[in-house]
Amino acid sequence: MSFLRLLVFSTAASMAMAASSTPCDATISVSLGPCNISIDGQQTAYSWGALLVVNRAEICAAPSSFVASPLIEHQDVCSEQQRDGMTAEQCRSRRGNYVTSQDINSTASPPDLLALNPNLKFLRPDRVTNDPIQFQIGTSVSTLSGLITSGDQHTNSHLPLNNASTVLENLKSKGQIGARSFALDVGSQQYLSPRKGRLTLGSYQPAMVKGSFWEYKIDNNRSALNDRLCPFQVQIQEISLRIANLATPVVLVSTDSNSWACIEPYDRQFRLPSTGLTLLKNNLTASGFSEAAEESGTPVGRFGELLDIEPGLVFRKASYKPNSPLLADLISSMQIILRGGTVRGLDTPLTVELPGNELVQPLRGLNKQGAPVWNTSYEELLVYRNSSSLGSAPVLGRAFLEKLYMFVDYENSVFKLGHIDPDGQVQLPISSNLACDTSSSSQQSSNDDKSPWHIGLLGGLIGGICVVLLLGAGLAYFFRRKLEALQERVNKLERGVGNTPGGHHTTPQNAPSPVNTTD
Repeated sequence: MSFLRLLVFSTAASMAMAASSTPCDATISVSLGPCNISIDGQQTAYSWGALLVVNRAEICAAPSSFVASPLIEHQDVCSEQQRDGMTAEQCRSRRGNYVTSQDINSTASPPDLLALNPNLKFLRPDRVTNDPIQFQIGTSVSTLSGLITSGDQHTNSHLPLNNASTVLENLKSKGQIGARSFALDVGSQQYLSPRKGRLTLGSYQPAMVKGSFWEYKIDNNRSALNDRLCPFQVQIQEISLRIANLATPVVLVSTDSNSWACIEPYDRQFRLPSTGLTLLKNNLTASGFSEAAEESGTPVGRFGELLDIEPGLVFRKASYKPNSPLLADLISSMQIILRGGTVRGLDTPLTVELPGNELVQPLRGLNKQGAPVWNTSYEELLVYRNSSSLGSAPVLGRAFLEKLYMFVDYENSVFKLGHIDPDGQVQLPISSNLACDTSSSSQQSSNDDKSPWHIGLLGGLIGGICVVLLLGAGLAYFFRRKLEALQERVNKLERGVGNTPGGHHTTPQNAPSPVNTTD
């Protein structure tokens, strides 16, 4: 029994030590994808992002590095004066639903909100709320959130993920995540192959990456690109377009341009520098493709009854020349090459390629009832129709990130990109040791060196070996005691037979003769 008590105690102690040695495994995992929010059973708001609850209202918020504080759409943004020709239903879906004055408690926006969020000069929220934001049952955060009541340079609410994020800081301080880090799989909004994504706060899933991670530094002293706050800055080596009827690729951004871009998950499409956008339009025009015009007198992005939420380059099939190929067939692919990343400490360019049938989609938007629809009479190239104007910075949005898995580790001022394996999300458990181990995480850039998984595997092996050794020691102890007891019984029997009157004792052959002693 003493051994069993020892074994139980040792096992329990080992488990307790293992649990206490990984305090930073706390994570929050949120699904990303279409949000269908039912409103009073009469209307549904459709958007893309993470489904959150603010006090009593459901909203759809997109991950954003644009701000440090949550920005929540308020009902005033869809007032008749603000809708700009949209129906009330289109506006509500475009904003991913909104909170009403009855849903929340709000006050005037304090001056320090702008100091924390320099990009708010583009959005100018005039009121704030401190009501809790719920990610899932039992998981919420209370932090100052700006309320968007006007403007048009936004689609839906912002879930802040930059290096000053009050959400990440609040969740870490409450122990709900183990580190100021997050991982992002944006999924896919493709016409033929949509796929939900996932946002993981405080951790990442190494199995989501094919091959190696490319590691990039976050320069906290250079947080803005031009006049836009941008923590995920990458240097573009080249962006080129392969067009079927041209012998050589069309270089939209050249190697010697020294162009930098923001990786921004809030935007879906590419924002090109003005020179690159002009080159793109000129080459498409030369191939017989001219942009479709909206109806006269309607807002930007209006094609018939359809509202294009993020207006790209739109082309109407009826305007194509006879026997002309579709734009999706004309464009073979777009290739983006980034410099400045390292793999196992070595400078290595990262190449991302989008095939033409993913870069060009049927026109997607909202009908008058606010429901998402596809209009196959049009083709849309996932490049903003205007050059980078918001903060004057080129942007690589979700169309770019659909090919990648992104891990951001603010504890060590790095972010990592790897080619995504959509099937990898169920292969390994989530662990955040990389982001928590500040002494070593910044040095590990290869997916082949997935330290959280290796650490877990090593811990499991060591634990298993310890249990086997304990069991072996227990068995040895058990049999030793049995043998000792058996030997004692034999000795007693031997002593009992020799002293009994009439007893017979034999001496084994070849054994020494007994020695006669005299008392």
